[in-house]
Amino acid sequence: MEPSPIITAYFEAWNRHDADGIVACLTENGLYHDPYVPQGVGGDALAQYTQRVFNALPDIRFDIITTHISKAAVIVEWVMVADPHVHLPGVDIFTVEVGKILKVQGYYDRKTFEAQRNRLS
Repeated sequence: MEPSPIITAYFEAWNRHDADGIVACLTENGLYHDPYVPQGVGGDALAQYTQRVFNALPDIRFDIITTHISKAAVIVEWVMVADPHVHLPGVDIFTVEVGKILKVQGYYDRKTFEAQRNRLS
C-alpha cells in the first residue's frame, strides 16, 4: 500500500538530508518523537536534531519495508542504513491532519543502534 504524499515527502527529505524539508512536512505544531527525543521536538528544534543526525551519520538513509494505512494512523516499517555497520529496523507511526504530519512516533532499539554506531568509530 502506498503512503500518502506527505509521508513519501517526509522520507525523501530524510534521504536527501534536508532538515528543513522534514520540518516542512509537519504541521505548525507537529512533533517528532523517537527514543532520543521522547518528549518530542518540532520546528527549529527538529531541524537542529535532524542536522545532528546527518552530521553523525553522513550517509544515513531509510529504506521502506512496509506501509499500513488506517483511518487513525499511517504505520511505516523501515530499515535505517548507514554504511558500513548500521542496519537498524524500526517503525514510525504517523498522525496526519489535513495533508501534513501532526505527529511522528518513531520506535527502534536504541541499545542496538548505539552498539552498531560504536562500530563506526
